[in-house]
Amino acid sequence: MLIAGTGSASRAAELMMNCSEDRLAESPTVSCDFRFTEPQQLEELTLSANGQTIAGSTFTPYPGDGEKSAWLYLIDRSNPRRAATVRRNVNIAGRQLQTASGSRLIGLATFANELDLLLEPASRHVNIEQTLNSVQADGAATELFANSLKAIEILEKVSADRKALVIMSDGKAEDTAYSRQDVVDAARAAGVIIIGLGFAESNSETPALQELRRLAEETGGHFDAVVGDQAFAGDFAARLPRHLENGGKIRGPLGDISGEVTTTLEAVVAGGTRYAASQTLEVEAAPTPEPPKPLSTIARFFAATFGEDSSMVDWAEANQLLAWVVVALIPLLLLVAVVLWLRQRNAASNDELDDGDIDETETPSTIRTDALDGNFEDGNTRVVAAAGSGAFGYFEIVGSEDRPFHIGTHSVSIGRHSDNDFVLTNDSVHRHHAHFHISPNGAPTITDLDTANGMLINGVQVGRADLVSGDLIELGEVRLRYIGE
Repeated sequence: MLIAGTGSASRAAELMMNCSEDRLAESPTVSCDFRFTEPQQLEELTLSANGQTIAGSTFTPYPGDGEKSAWLYLIDRSNPRRAATVRRNVNIAGRQLQTASGSRLIGLATFANELDLLLEPASRHVNIEQTLNSVQADGAATELFANSLKAIEILEKVSADRKALVIMSDGKAEDTAYSRQDVVDAARAAGVIIIGLGFAESNSETPALQELRRLAEETGGHFDAVVGDQAFAGDFAARLPRHLENGGKIRGPLGDISGEVTTTLEAVVAGGTRYAASQTLEVEAAPTPEPPKPLSTIARFFAATFGEDSSMVDWAEANQLLAWVVVALIPLLLLVAVVLWLRQRNAASNDELDDGDIDETETPSTIRTDALDGNFEDGNTRVVAAAGSGAFGYFEIVGSEDRPFHIGTHSVSIGRHSDNDFVLTNDSVHRHHAHFHISPNGAPTITDLDTANGMLINGVQVGRADLVSGDLIELGEVRLRYIGE
């Protein structure tokens, strides 16, 4: 269940959090997945339990390793008089379909009185243009709530960590058997947020958009609307995915805290605004380890002989009688070994006496050692001083006089599209090509976002790699060098 918290300033954004006990950990550990309904730049995170700050908490930005988001765009095609608006909706959905990737699964459906699934949520599609051209404003009735429930059922079956239903409609609903609350309850149960994109033909039709607004607000989603030919503000298409794909996971050990535990996450974003959200969990106490059983006499002997951590100690404890036999045989075995050694020595002495004179001519071996002067030069590597770098180092573009990109946050998106943190305007670079972040163990890490052109680190193609200062990164035709802090 998602818990919402607000900021200390009057803002539209909310902090959404879902915490659970990590039962795979050796000791009680809490793990919280969180995001903001409006994208924010994180500056500081604090996780606490019952008012005590959890030391040793680790943060992983979304998407982490293997994490995926699922999107289903649902276009209202119920009114033939809204043909131009439906075509606008198709164009918006078409642009979003182009951003599908291994970590972002996108699908498309339309509705009037029935839902028509055109493209299931997937990482890539074929014949997109043909599918988009087939969408027409040809419906008669508008069953908004019934078809929203069907769309949620489709998303519920998709294997993804975060899910969003984007409803593109005028908000009018002619349902009689279903209600907004039915849709809200189903979305919450399936872990789906609703993003409402309202399109009113005139100001007189804007009251109907309240249904979309309520669906978005009550599921932790986002709402935006336009009237007539009005366009959405800013770089709307690039900004839309960040309403779901932000934040990340924070995880921390609870130590001896158990029972009813209230977990609180406090986040400070750029500008100093502070957000907080809390959730109460029932946490099982860590099992009390049983005191070790005292070792038997023979096992203590083996511990003194081989060390307490030796597997021989466990063997002696489990096979005490056999262990006593082995110990009793040791003196006899040593005596036999000494007798055999003495016999072999005497036999060798007798053989030497029988050989007569011994040729003492020596053939000495000569070993020649060449000293190194200690000088070494690598003409293929250029070391660059990290002057004025950010908190986590910087990227420089090899062969370019452009200023380095200083890394000042734990998470940096890299690609050709303008919504990236680090924009590379080269046609060989994908719109969203790679993601750099500081991993929980403190290592700078870069991940290829399942692109066709791929990523090379020091000439080797990889999907993910921990970076060290001086590493050469190739994204398409662009060569970057990472310089650590």
